Order: sequence, then structure tokens, then C-alpha cells
Amino acid sequence: MLSITWLAIALGPTSDLLGEEPPPELSLGTAFEPLSDSDAALSSVLILATDDDPYRTLHSNAMKRDDEESVASQELWCHELVTQAYRSALKQRPGIAKSIRFQGLPVGLPQEVTGGEPHGQPSRAITFLCDRDYRLLAFSVGVPDEETLLTMIEDADETRLLQKHWADDPSGFRHALVERAKERVSRVYREALAQANGAWLEEPAEPVAASEQLSWVTSPDQLRQATEPFDSVYFADARLRFGLTGAGDARRLLILEQHPQTRRDWCDSLLPLVAEMDVPALCPTLIAGVWGFPPVCFSPDQSDTVELAERISAELEHSTVVLSVNSGQSSPDLQTPVSTAGQTNLQEAWQRLHDLVQQQRFYSVDLSQLSQLTHHLDLKPINVLGPPVRYVIIPAKNRDPVIVRETELPGRFIALLRRSQ
Repeated sequence: MLSITWLAIALGPTSDLLGEEPPPELSLGTAFEPLSDSDAALSSVLILATDDDPYRTLHSNAMKRDDEESVASQELWCHELVTQAYRSALKQRPGIAKSIRFQGLPVGLPQEVTGGEPHGQPSRAITFLCDRDYRLLAFSVGVPDEETLLTMIEDADETRLLQKHWADDPSGFRHALVERAKERVSRVYREALAQANGAWLEEPAEPVAASEQLSWVTSPDQLRQATEPFDSVYFADARLRFGLTGAGDARRLLILEQHPQTRRDWCDSLLPLVAEMDVPALCPTLIAGVWGFPPVCFSPDQSDTVELAERISAELEHSTVVLSVNSGQSSPDLQTPVSTAGQTNLQEAWQRLHDLVQQQRFYSVDLSQLSQLTHHLDLKPINVLGPPVRYVIIPAKNRDPVIVRETELPGRFIALLRRSQ
């Protein structure tokens, strides 16, 4: 007698025998890609941003494609979890299969800037639900489950209705979102919402056309200011809810934030300020605020980076090159680190280092540029984790960069640069 297993293999999949369709797969396209006008049924885009290594993720996904006709889909660390949530949500809202486009955005720290090894921290995820023009309708921190997906979809539908209802009164639209949030969040968040209601949601001093006032928060600096009061409430509330007692619980909180309920009140409170914001422009600041480091974005068009790498490579044949790093942890526009305030001798030493740096081949870069330059120049991997990195010194004819952190004494770096002159 054939065993059950061999019988199943001989007869084929059970779903085929019963006439059932196989479970739908979730394909994650490239984030922020242009949408076709011919796809009239598509009303929303869900972007799953994760801290996957962008270079290795995109390279691995490209290698998995069998041929040019294969559907391009990104495999992110939580892809299977989101697929399960999507399949469950389809049973409640089957229409989302055609109305929502799913996209992936791997923007974690690549190994070029984590010392050549994966960063070793708990994985992160943030989900943005946008309209066709990539204007924010809803968002969630953590890996979305079925309930979160359905709630975001319902919130997005309601946000659209509110925007249409208050089309001639943007302030009324914002206040309606605030009232919705107040019904959901705990008391401490309602108090923060009341403060935000006065600080951010008042009518502008000068009249602004409704079509131009899509979002109260329109710049990265404004977004950082808007999130500050909710950040304070969140961390105080998290300490009470989860029994966090100190810095040693930081990793535990990162794990907790993989679940969407952990920051649910924080997201609901912030949404009235950021609804309809331009997601490609402002989501990097939002991600950096939650993750503690800016997202590292990969662009298929690396012509500018390649050109800069070629220029630096030529200069390294005869000169030392210094990179000033904007990692989101420091203030590279200041000539001395903030931590040296009140320490006159140390500030003077940092000032001398700053002056010497200006005399070198000098470039200001962010983490995305730093990681790409490290790759293109074949430098030894740099580790930006830990104390803030202020400068990266690349000696002439050398591929082993010297890292200058703000917690170090600048004396030996001053000596290094003087010897290179």
C-alpha cells in the first residue's frame, strides 16, 4: 500500500484535487516606483520599510530571479509574517488584492558601515500606507499583523473621507483626526495631543490655499519637533507597561517594538500632524527617529557616487582624504562636539583638528554615501555603531580608514594629519 505521503506526491497538491486556489503570494515591488495611470483599480500603496541590508537584499533578490519575465519581488526579513497577515486580511477584504500595491524598502545599515558583519540588533520594521501620490494615510511601527493591516486600511479610507469633507478647511481636517486619535489613545497621550493641538494645528498666520496645505509638518526639522512630546510620553509609558528599568533593557524594547501594539498609541497620536505628508521626503526622518539611525537608501543610479569615488581614488594616490560623517547622531556643522561644552582645552583641541581637516581633501557625506564610497573604494569596513563618528580619515595610498569618534581625544588625529601634510 502506498503511504499517505507518496500518494499525495503521486496525485499532486490537494488544492488542485479540490479545485481550490493556492494561497496568494505577496509580491513586494520597489518603493516609490511610478504607478501606471492604466491601473485604475489601484488606490493605495503599502510600503514595508525594514532594516535589511539594502545592498545585499537587492543583490540576493536579483540572483533569485529565474528569467526576465519573473515577477520582481523583494525578500525582507519579515516577508513571510506579512504574507500570512495579508492572506488573513484578504478573507475580510478581498478587494485589497487589486486596490493596494505592496512595496518593500530595505534601508538598514549595510555591512560596509557595521564593521563587515551584520549589525546584530533586533530587526526593525515600519509600514506606511499611502495614496497613489505617496501621501501618507496611515502608518504603523512593527511587523503588521492581520488586525493592524485591516485597521490601517480602514483608517486610510476614513482619512480620505475626512479630507474630502474638509477640503476647504485644512484645520478642520486636522482637528477631526485629533478627535479620532483621542478616542483611541490612553490619557497620557491625550494630554500630549492637547499640547500638539495648540502648537501645531492652529491656523497659519497667513492664509494658505487648501491645495498647498496638505500637511502641517512639511520639513524634517518640523517632524523632529512634532515627535518630541510623543517620544517623551512613549518612553515613560513603555517603562511602566513593560517594567523597563534602565539602559540594559534597550534591546528588550527593540524586540517589543517588532509588535505593532507597542507603539500603537504613539502612531495614532502623531498621525494628525503627518497625514498626507510626502512620504519619500519625510519618512527618512521618521524612520531615523524610531530606529536611532538614518535609513541607508540604495539608488540604482549610482553615477554621482561612482564619480565621487573615482575622484577620491585619484586623490588618495598622493593625498589624505577626510570625510565628515553626518550619521544623525552628531552635529557635524558644529566645529567642536556638543559633549565638550565647558571644557576649554578640549574644545581648543577639537578646533585645531577642525582647522587641519579643512586643509585636507575634505568631503561631507551621510551614511548612504559613506557605505557606497566604502564599497566603491574597497575600503576596510567602517563601524559607525557606538559613540558618534565625526570624521573618517583615509591616509594616502591606504585602504584602512581611521575613525574619529566624538568621545576620543583629538590629539593623535591632529598628529596624523600634520604628518600627512
